[in-house]
Amino acid sequence: MPLLKDAFRRHRPAEEGMALIMTLWVLTALAAMVVPLAVGARQDGLRSLRAIEDVTLRAAIDAAFARALAEIAAGEAGLGREREWRFGEVELRYLVGGESGRVDLNAASPETLEALFAAHGFAGAEAAALRDRLLDWRDRDDLRRLRGAERADYEAAAATEMPGDGPLRHPGELRRVLAGAGIAEAGPGSRLEEDVTVWTGATAPVPRLASPRLRARLGGLGATVPEGEEDPSITGRDLDPGGVYRIDIRARLPNGAARRTMAVVAQREGGWRTLEWMTPLVLEERDE
Repeated sequence: MPLLKDAFRRHRPAEEGMALIMTLWVLTALAAMVVPLAVGARQDGLRSLRAIEDVTLRAAIDAAFARALAEIAAGEAGLGREREWRFGEVELRYLVGGESGRVDLNAASPETLEALFAAHGFAGAEAAALRDRLLDWRDRDDLRRLRGAERADYEAAAATEMPGDGPLRHPGELRRVLAGAGIAEAGPGSRLEEDVTVWTGATAPVPRLASPRLRARLGGLGATVPEGEEDPSITGRDLDPGGVYRIDIRARLPNGAARRTMAVVAQREGGWRTLEWMTPLVLEERDE
């Protein structure tokens, strides 16, 4: 009997060690199953929260957009002056600008285009070259201007961007013209898009609506208020003579979630027409 007891004592620690190992394996397996479920639940929760944030921000932007249109219609938009407003818990900043203060890439005269490029830091010869390249880009013929470039020149240079040979459809297309001229986006001209449009059809911008840097270069090139159009210095109503406006809206929630939307609208007989609706889908940092 003592021998049996001694054998039992020898085998018991081994059995207990095996049981402990089995228990640890089971706990590890359970953790492997539970952790992904917990992470997935948290991710689903974050997705739901951000979906609610997005809907809330969009609703606030729509409300600010409607408010801006009403202010334009009343002649009280305060062109070029940012305004603050609150829609529920959303803080809003919006700015209405007259699109006629920008250079129309499809209709601007050669002199206006050269003034545009000069206003953004390009020297005389370089500004003239960009002017000619843009004019060649938007025309439909193959006749190259003195400092310009046509399709054959782009092909000979193995360029990745080919000229459109027609009107530019969006201000952002100007980047392709600059790329063809070897102009880096981060260098001079990085803010050109702030001063250009494709929606007014005017050969020159209206100076009072232009940015200070562009207005300084326009000289006598700027468009005057056409006969029959309202001049705010006389009427007190702040309007774009061409009836085209750019509305820039920024919305922010208390936790930092934010969205920005820009729209270009035209006031026509029968109401408003949206020419462009630009929504960068970048939400800023938020407090988790």
